[in-house]
Amino acid sequence: KMGNYNEALDYLLKSMSYYDKINQDLLRSKTISNIGLLYMEINNYEKAKTHLQQALEGYKKHSDSVAIANAYTNLGILFSKTGQTDSAFIYLDKAIDLNYRIKNQYGLCVVFAGKADVFNKIGEAANAIDYYTKSLDVAEELNHYFQKT
Repeated sequence: KMGNYNEALDYLLKSMSYYDKINQDLLRSKTISNIGLLYMEINNYEKAKTHLQQALEGYKKHSDSVAIANAYTNLGILFSKTGQTDSAFIYLDKAIDLNYRIKNQYGLCVVFAGKADVFNKIGEAANAIDYYTKSLDVAEELNHYFQKT
């Protein structure tokens, strides 16, 4: 079923409870992140922010660099959606820096597109085009042609 957010949330909460019982903190953090993304999808930005930040802390606890970079990207996108452009750029730049350091090309592709979206949203077309082009270049390097949208 498409768009059944209550059912999705119920399953995510059950997963989180299960991961608590078996002491899987990293999987719990990933589930918390997914809950945050679900809340972002339904425009409940405060709950999204709370969950995404909580997931970020869990990833930091486990030194999961890829997950930390993804969390930065998700928070950047969230702040963009709420019109907090400065915060969006801070988190997206953190994601870019970390993705470069860990050589996560896919992460760079996603965050470049996210940063382009922010520039586009604030009317900076030249910067938007620059970052969309960067995203496309990385996607082509990875043969991820589905990113060419």
